[in-house]
Amino acid sequence: MGIVDRFESLVTRAPALVALDECALLIAVAARGEQAVDVERALQQLDDLAAGCGAPTFDALRRHLFEHERFRGNTANYDDPDNSFLDRVLDRRLGIPITLSTVMIETGRRAGVPVLGVGMPGHFIVRAADDPQLFCDPFGGGRVLDEQGCAQLLATVTRGSVQFDRGLLAPITSTRVLARMLTNLEQGPFGADPLRMRTLVELHRTIPDLGPQERLALASRLAALGRFRDAAEVVDPAAGAATEAATDGTALRQHARAFRARLN
Repeated sequence: MGIVDRFESLVTRAPALVALDECALLIAVAARGEQAVDVERALQQLDDLAAGCGAPTFDALRRHLFEHERFRGNTANYDDPDNSFLDRVLDRRLGIPITLSTVMIETGRRAGVPVLGVGMPGHFIVRAADDPQLFCDPFGGGRVLDEQGCAQLLATVTRGSVQFDRGLLAPITSTRVLARMLTNLEQGPFGADPLRMRTLVELHRTIPDLGPQERLALASRLAALGRFRDAAEVVDPAAGAATEAATDGTALRQHARAFRARLN
């Protein structure tokens, strides 16, 4: 089974059964090649991290990863592509918010500590599944946050450009985490390589719960690769489902027609 088919078989499962760890590692394979990524070794590293957690609690997990194992945010070289790949984060103990959060989510799952991802604008954090007021900032050294702390963090990372709302702290599904990972890569240095971009967007388009604007952005990337029919097909489901505002549906259908027109 090819990487795209394997990824699709995982992301189209019931939401609770989507393997975030394996899918994140397949994204690394898509960007760097099968020879560069040892998926089984990385999964074993997560198993080993979970085995070393002293107690099945959110606080114990947080201390284990960020105090004992010393995972940390790469503040010195945030744009280093290795920060975006789960296997390299596990090796180097360095990452960006979304990959460090993935380490905590997947280590917690193995250790019996359910952890939820929270995709705030500009910064990814996690929340204890059993306490809606207990958050953690993996990039910030695993520091504990309450709702006010999350609001302050948002104000800092967005320089006040995004108004805080409790809805921004709603947990997101594994597929939404993966979509955000792919968007980060597509907009970064790997997106400048047509071959790598081609594989990344092939993975991205298999995710079932993409929103209209995300589909449109993905379609634009496909069009830039000369894949106009694929671009139109990515937009079609969103155009058909855009019933809340007729203008949204009309705009999306216009984009789909424009992509198909370029086939002539």
